[in-house]
Amino acid sequence: MEKLVYALILASRKLRPYFQAHKVEVRTAYPLHHILHKPKTSGRMLKWAVELGQFDVEYKPRTVIKAQTLADFILEFSFEQEEEALVVVPISSITQDPEPTTPAPWWILKVDGAVNNEGLNLAREMRVDNLNVYGDSMLVVYQDTALLGIIPLEVKKQPSVPEAEERLQSTFTQMHCWRGGTYILREVHEEICGNHSGGSSLAQKVLRQGYYWPTLQEDASNFAKACDKCQRYANYINKHVVSLTSLVSPWPFAMWGIDLIGELPKVKGGVKYAVVAVDYFTKWAEAEPLTTITAKRLRDFIYRSIVCHFGISYKLISDNGKQFDSKEVRELCDNLGIVKGFSAVSHPQTNGQTEVNEVNHLLHLDMLEEIRSKAQLRIAAYQQRVARHYNTKVKARPLQVGDLVRRRVMPNTKVQAHGILGANWEGPYKVRAVL
Repeated sequence: MEKLVYALILASRKLRPYFQAHKVEVRTAYPLHHILHKPKTSGRMLKWAVELGQFDVEYKPRTVIKAQTLADFILEFSFEQEEEALVVVPISSITQDPEPTTPAPWWILKVDGAVNNEGLNLAREMRVDNLNVYGDSMLVVYQDTALLGIIPLEVKKQPSVPEAEERLQSTFTQMHCWRGGTYILREVHEEICGNHSGGSSLAQKVLRQGYYWPTLQEDASNFAKACDKCQRYANYINKHVVSLTSLVSPWPFAMWGIDLIGELPKVKGGVKYAVVAVDYFTKWAEAEPLTTITAKRLRDFIYRSIVCHFGISYKLISDNGKQFDSKEVRELCDNLGIVKGFSAVSHPQTNGQTEVNEVNHLLHLDMLEEIRSKAQLRIAAYQQRVARHYNTKVKARPLQVGDLVRRRVMPNTKVQAHGILGANWEGPYKVRAVL
């Protein structure tokens, strides 16, 4: 009983939209209704009963289907051509030599399938040699002809099923060829009883149906991958397609903090100010003494000490001083594509980068190279561990020019009327260039 209930549970899960939209009748000879609604039901049966309770499922006893099956069989395999008959040939006409006598006439016997032998007994009493029997039940005809001691020979002018000979030849006698395999895989995968299963499951289903050929597993996998509906409604692919590319120094000298120091004690040459720029990543400092703090002197320092030495940076951060927010500095940043930023008002002087960096350099100047080498080794070791873990989940999908690919359906392009039953992929599209 549990197997029957479990089969019903699987059907409700796979065909959930149909169970929710329609009333389902379960024809069975077993008391599933009483078992699922028993007050003492416990365990998984109780869990399954609750799951099936959300659907409109009605259990009905199985009725006699013999008459209906016979009617469906006659309706399906009946043709408008001339009726076929069962030719009955006496054994004596096969075992004995024919005599040059007048051929015996042919008699016709029509029965309605009733289980009786009156017609054949009458033919035997009349010593009928040639007899055509027309009946709607081949089982009754074959049983009755045994009473006459004759051999029944069925003469068919055409196959009872269209293209039966071609199908049998392609699927049985030439099972190893791809033509027969394609027909079987299509019937199991997407026809009336198919559920668009994957390659491994499809191969097992074909094997359970009694079919096998040497390349069954590979053919089933390729057939499932090439199915148009399976591609359109497949789940989103979240695996990485390329290996991790590590950078030893992730964008150094990209963001600088610049500030002024002074007024300092006057020294030779009248120098009493200094401009200092610090890289946010490497903490590298560039400084230059100044006699006056004008916008032109700051612009020359940025271009000569930062741009010419380290390249065009991404961002330059300073306080809101009029020298940094001047027309000359803004024009330089705009011409070179440098983003000009200002530090927070509550943390002036580029949030203390210049002052803190000055103290640190005075204390650790002698150990700077050793610290930098250790930091680079730690970064390289960490990146190797990250890349090793990342690459275990990479599934490469190399593409070439001319390949057909599908594009993911984004939320803004998805048809809202389809809801959760809408396709996840669209296309196919042809690859024109590989970057």
